[in-house]
Amino acid sequence: MKKIDKIYIACCKRDFYFAKLCISSIRYWDINIPIELVIDHAWGDVDTTYLEKHWGVKRFDCRYKIFKESYSKLEPLFEQSGKRIFTMDSDIILLGNIVNELEKIDSDFICQKIYSTEDDESLNAWWFDVEKLKKWDADYHFPGYAFYAGQLVTNEGIFLRENFKDILEFGNPPLLKQPVIFLNNADQGILNYVVAKKVADNKITIKDYPFFIGRYDSEVLKCLQVENVKAKKGRPEMIHYYGPKNGLLINMPAENILRLYEKYYYQYYPHPALKYATDRFMRTIKNPFAFAKGLAKKIYKSLFILFF
Repeated sequence: MKKIDKIYIACCKRDFYFAKLCISSIRYWDINIPIELVIDHAWGDVDTTYLEKHWGVKRFDCRYKIFKESYSKLEPLFEQSGKRIFTMDSDIILLGNIVNELEKIDSDFICQKIYSTEDDESLNAWWFDVEKLKKWDADYHFPGYAFYAGQLVTNEGIFLRENFKDILEFGNPPLLKQPVIFLNNADQGILNYVVAKKVADNKITIKDYPFFIGRYDSEVLKCLQVENVKAKKGRPEMIHYYGPKNGLLINMPAENILRLYEKYYYQYYPHPALKYATDRFMRTIKNPFAFAKGLAKKIYKSLFILFF
């Protein structure tokens, strides 16, 4: 067993409601390791009082405060404690105790790989332009895969800021130096590049693990049963709700599991049901058209099932 010492969750004010569900889902599975929030202050601060008091969550003490993109997840990697860490996006919920499974893997870097050729259209649209990258760095060789950066296990200290000095200018916010190569102004492409170089130089070991079910994997999501989660018989995986969100949970994939974790989150308030209802109401009135659309869709589905 190779213990995971800490979980880092990247969040901001716009997705903080989802970060609460993420934390709730972690604690639901009796995963009691420290959790720290890497907060992007680009859209303002968030109130973490309840999380700190009842859920054992702390704020990550980051030298930078504004990121605007997903670069915030790089910051914990530069800590020099030597601890093994699990970094993730906020729009994730656990379906089981994935940490137990990850601790069985002895590797410097654990990720979910996508095996592909270097001319793959998706790779060149969402990670980097391979041909331009090879021209810019003649020593780079595409390893035959890319990985998602939304959930990773690694060791603090194996990455240094200088590993990114030709790609990213750190600041408030960080600025991408090679935007025609590393696409979408995000951490995924640049992290894939740096990791591939370190693996090629035998500086780190890497292991593939099927971390997550995507929000658009509809056939798999339909098979998930909230009863299994309630009975603590979940899968050692997670659901990653990447993509656009409107602040509401209505008609989200596996909505019943999301609601379970949402109610679990409110348990320490003096009046949990009232606080739960109030927060849901406030999110709804901020997104009335999205709620109306979601409600109409839910009614349509119910009528379709009833009559057909």
